[in-house]
Amino acid sequence: MRDGLTIYTQPGCSHCTAVKRMFTKAGAPYDELRITDEVREWAISEGLTVAPIVTAKNGDKEYRFCGSRPGDVAHAIDVIEGDHGD
Repeated sequence: MRDGLTIYTQPGCSHCTAVKRMFTKAGAPYDELRITDEVREWAISEGLTVAPIVTAKNGDKEYRFCGSRPGDVAHAIDVIEGDHGD
């Protein structure tokens, strides 16, 4: 997983639109990629079963979630900004 935010989406996904809107409103840049069969297999193996699938990485700190809960979005932003709560 590369550093930064990546949002894996699928067409017509209202939760995908919502989570992208939350990151945009927070001023957090992200890369958007489509959910492919390979990504779907990986996500399911990680217990991430709902679109969107979001990964946040900053060095050795990583956070992953699925769906569009505001608390998860805030935690992902904390990870990429270096506020790990350590």
